[in-house]
Amino acid sequence: MAGFADIAAKGNVLELRVPLWMNGTMRAGPALTGRVRRKSLGASEALTLFGISIGGAERFGRFTFEAEGPAVDGKLSGDCIYDRTERRLGIGSFTISEPRRPLLLRCRFLRAGQVVGTLRLEAEAGTGAIAQPAHRIGRVKLGDKTVTIRSEHYLQGARVPTELPVGYRVADADTDEVIGAVDLTDFSRRVIALPTSNSARPVSLVASIALAVFWDPGDTDD
Repeated sequence: MAGFADIAAKGNVLELRVPLWMNGTMRAGPALTGRVRRKSLGASEALTLFGISIGGAERFGRFTFEAEGPAVDGKLSGDCIYDRTERRLGIGSFTISEPRRPLLLRCRFLRAGQVVGTLRLEAEAGTGAIAQPAHRIGRVKLGDKTVTIRSEHYLQGARVPTELPVGYRVADADTDEVIGAVDLTDFSRRVIALPTSNSARPVSLVASIALAVFWDPGDTDD
């Protein structure tokens, strides 16, 4: 992820091991242990007339995580749902797809069964420009602290962006200062940069955990 090293140099780094498949354990040394459960679903439909296919597809799912340890100050869980839909136009073997309802991810964070925070992440509407990915932008609130999140689509040293995010930047909602990040370039090992501030660290961490275990379905199936 481009810029991750500079962000990490200002704070602390946590390596989070996450499951490669749907369900499994996550761990960040003695600081955090937990379990992840994922379920991804989809549906599609199409009507074909005179060799032209018109239809759409939907991708949706749910994932939960349970974390325990000093990094989360005891026990913390997350319950998240996401969905997005697309339009499709096919002529022979050629298919054009475009987002109809962009990706939306929503999470609730809980302690002892009580909601203590939320996350909302949305994909921006496509601009239609070549090689311009749909950034994901959102807000995370935990207690009385709020941060913003924005996807990063450039690998370090790359000139062309990736379609899917390779990481996220976390910024203070009041000052817009980038205070943390999560690097997603390793499928099983997520690297999280956390701020040193005691007030911003918990919300930055919970945001990073949710983004670390989220399987982004992309903007279209093509």
